[in-house]
Amino acid sequence: MLDTVPQPEYHQAYMSIWNKILIGFVILGSFVFLYVAARALKTHQFWRTRVVKLEEEIAKTNEETRKVREGDKDKDGKLEDGSLSIKLAEAELRRLLINRGRVWLKCDHKAGKAEPRKDKAGNETTAQLAVVVTPDAGIGGITDKTVLYAFEEAAEGQRDRPSYIGEFMVVALTDKSVVLEPTMSFTADELKRVNASRNMWTLYEVMPADRRDVFAELTEDDKRALLPDVTVSEYVRDGGKADANDPPENKVDGNYVRLLRDYRQLFKICHAERILWLDSIESVTRDATYVQDSLKDAQQQLQFAEAEVTNLNGDADVAKRSLQAVVSHQSAVVTKLKQFQELVARMIRENLEIGAEIARVQQEAVNRINERTRSMVPVARSGTGAN
Repeated sequence: MLDTVPQPEYHQAYMSIWNKILIGFVILGSFVFLYVAARALKTHQFWRTRVVKLEEEIAKTNEETRKVREGDKDKDGKLEDGSLSIKLAEAELRRLLINRGRVWLKCDHKAGKAEPRKDKAGNETTAQLAVVVTPDAGIGGITDKTVLYAFEEAAEGQRDRPSYIGEFMVVALTDKSVVLEPTMSFTADELKRVNASRNMWTLYEVMPADRRDVFAELTEDDKRALLPDVTVSEYVRDGGKADANDPPENKVDGNYVRLLRDYRQLFKICHAERILWLDSIESVTRDATYVQDSLKDAQQQLQFAEAEVTNLNGDADVAKRSLQAVVSHQSAVVTKLKQFQELVARMIRENLEIGAEIARVQQEAVNRINERTRSMVPVARSGTGAN
């Protein structure tokens, strides 16, 4: 019955307006949704494209990183510009460090002076020198009884050649300093040179080796500026065409190849030769002193004889006999003097011959070492090729 009841006209009009408003909101919301959906689609498309580009760039960067790290396989592990890859550079660095050993730079030794040590009998033996290492470098790796090779660095801003100081052994150490003792006794001149050193030192764990690749990178002007005139021609000619007068050991496939030097052994030989020459000089000086003393005694005796002749001038016979005795004595003294002079000359010749023989024996030893070194090189190369 209620359905048959007629509704008022104003109610029907009221519901129709709200329906229109609702439909309007729905349509407006649809436009907003379509706009937001379009923007989201565009954003998604942009980032998808961006991700693809970034992935391609990442892949390219990874490939470039791999090449920098491992090098180009078609170029024996090197980069396109011919430089070493990180892997090859690390291998080369390890090789250099193995050959060179550890190095301590900027070592200040001014805090101490080399002073001779004395044994229980009071005789001077070796000399101690306190070397203070700068805090930046530290003494990491240096232990007791470590053998170190000291070089004086060139002064800052100058191109002086670094000079070899000597071979030392660590006998004591603290947090920042080490006490070094020469492995070979210093002479007075060597001790004076050490005390006169004013520049910083460099300490090497291994004596620097004579390497061709180091000098191959230098120009001829650089070699002449760094090396002494006595040996610079060897380094300048190294690798060039050999001459007919070159020794056979310096010729390889028609090229001049200088012989490598074992500096540690050469320094030891030079030190031993210097000791021998100093001993020879001291011996000859001592003999010359003895001769001078004998001559002085002879002159004194001659003066005494002449005075005696003057006093006995009244007695002619006595004076003649005395004169004859003096003349005979003078002749004997002169003969003795000549004998001493001949003895000195003979000893000098013998010392020179002994020195020459020592030099010859040492040169033969160096040649045998070089021959053994060259004979070992093919074996080492064949072993490397087999690996």
